[in-house]
Amino acid sequence: MLVKPFFQGFTPKPISDAHRQTEVLLALSMDSRDEVDAFVDKAVAAGATVTQPARDYGFIYHQSVADLDGHQWEPFFMAPDAVPPQA
Repeated sequence: MLVKPFFQGFTPKPISDAHRQTEVLLALSMDSRDEVDAFVDKAVAAGATVTQPARDYGFIYHQSVADLDGHQWEPFFMAPDAVPPQA
């Protein structure tokens, strides 16, 4: 985490305002649904905002929060049996 003036020293491009445009989606694989929920609970307690309700597709459970800078974090749990075996 860098303050904007210091961060600007690493790139000639303008720094995006993640509150106005989508800059990145940071998907984080978790070991369980409970771990996804705990991540979101901690993020919200620290000031993040939930950007979409939890989604459960049966094989994958997913949530989405935006941090104080507007970056979107997407913790998810994918059931191990949903991943096809590698040949």
